[in-house]
Amino acid sequence: MRTVFALAALTLTLIAAFACSGGASDAPARTPDDDAVSLSKMAATAKQLVRDSLPDPVLRQVSIGPQGEINTFRFTDPKAIVASYMVVVPGAESSPGQSFVVREDPSPLLNVDHPLPELELSALVVGPARVASAATGHWQGCQVRNMILIVWDKALTWYVYCETAQGVVSGTVSGINGAFVPSKAPPVIAPATATPQL
Repeated sequence: MRTVFALAALTLTLIAAFACSGGASDAPARTPDDDAVSLSKMAATAKQLVRDSLPDPVLRQVSIGPQGEINTFRFTDPKAIVASYMVVVPGAESSPGQSFVVREDPSPLLNVDHPLPELELSALVVGPARVASAATGHWQGCQVRNMILIVWDKALTWYVYCETAQGVVSGTVSGINGAFVPSKAPPVIAPATATPQL
């Protein structure tokens, strides 16, 4: 009987110690992927470029083209009602001189009831290469068409679109832990089919 009480006391002591120490929240920080770090640096450069046109830019969305040859950073004013600008950076290794700024008018990011939250890329762990790998691993042989990073439900979230024989399919990848969730929706764009000539 003493053994049972001793085990119960030890278990309660361990539970209390775990709770007081913060539990699992003290897990070590994840090391960001190299391309996530590069993307964060490109975003900082893009923000400097857009400051000439938009004094207090807020990054709302990042889009990555196939093979990362085109990276687009979308900024608005803080309230997302005045202006929206897109900074295009052609390729991960391009210099700031190759980038250009375009005003988006009209813009889907402006004058909406709930603007997209600001992207804080310093918290990004999962880079575009891992996002593409998650999609191509799930849909064997698919070709990644686009990857879009936003804050969704208070979390950095990648949306990935991949071309398959059935059409363009999509899924999400967590920007923090890389968890992949394929969409249950049918293909976004139906595949091209031949039309007989009469």
